[in-house]
Amino acid sequence: MNRKRQNQWLLPNQSRRATPNPDFRAPKVMLCVWWDKRGPIHWELINQGQTINAQVYCEQLERARRKLRHCRILVILLYDNARPHTARLTSEKLAKFKWEVLPHPPYNPDISPTDFHLFRSLEHWIRGKKFENCEEVEASVKEFFASKGRSWYARGINMLKERWNMVIKSHGEYFE
Repeated sequence: MNRKRQNQWLLPNQSRRATPNPDFRAPKVMLCVWWDKRGPIHWELINQGQTINAQVYCEQLERARRKLRHCRILVILLYDNARPHTARLTSEKLAKFKWEVLPHPPYNPDISPTDFHLFRSLEHWIRGKKFENCEEVEASVKEFFASKGRSWYARGINMLKERWNMVIKSHGEYFE
């Protein structure tokens, strides 16, 4: 998150005071989530310093697939063009699963429901909260997911068609 620096009133020839970046060294976690119009299918938190490569991503896909085996029939996957997503190992795994992959324009968050719907709402949910450890983050994410009804998840997925049309009309330019 970008924080705006506070403006400082200075006299002529007066130097600016340094403004510390709050929580600059605070531990961070990354949320990896697979969801559909009914809600989260699989999610996990990745600790700071852990790298997501094709091998790790394929292991995550396998865990998501295990959960899908029992409750969902058709899988159409939409993800960005990050290296782990486009690696040969990942492509082979997805071909083995027989999952359809929707094309995604490079560097375009406008058509990803995870970006424009889920993460935007999650950002509002966690804004201003301070977490002491990963367990607190995990509990808050669980609470967030539980607070959203099926209609909320369905709305995010159903907006995809409209968002794709907006990307086409804007010739791939950002529109938000």
